[in-house]
Amino acid sequence: MPINRRQFIKRSVTAVSVSMVMPRLFLGSADAQVINAADRKIFVVIQMGGGNDGLNTVIPYADSRYQQLRPTLGFKDTELKDAAGSSTILNSSLGLHPALSEIKQLIQPKQEQSKQWLKSVEVRKLLKISPGTLQNLRINGTLRFTRIGSLLYYKQEDINKLLEGGQQ
Repeated sequence: MPINRRQFIKRSVTAVSVSMVMPRLFLGSADAQVINAADRKIFVVIQMGGGNDGLNTVIPYADSRYQQLRPTLGFKDTELKDAAGSSTILNSSLGLHPALSEIKQLIQPKQEQSKQWLKSVEVRKLLKISPGTLQNLRINGTLRFTRIGSLLYYKQEDINKLLEGGQQ
């Protein structure tokens, strides 16, 4: 059944109206996620067709399946060193290809000068403990602190002793 000009215009206006309103209905309930970029590091690998092999870019050297499936092509932890002999191992399970040692410098934490005093947030992050556990360490005298206003500060040397097992 052919449609006339009036029906065509009505349907077109309806379609355009719906297409303008529908995204707002769907996206109206979407909330933005807040990300603190200062605490976050993102490693982006641009995959280009050709010779790059993702498992030999960021290498899961500690994974037994990686070693089993790549007996000749895979890297062992002893082979993850650049031409100067510096390790390209990132952590206990991942390493970078030896040719990517400069990237390791970008993604590894920068060596900061040791601070004498740490805030509660820094101590919790360093010790990987909850606010309640930190409070218990203060209450039972395991960890000394200084209060300035509403902020609590802890000596770096006390934290180091605690980490080394000097105070239990």
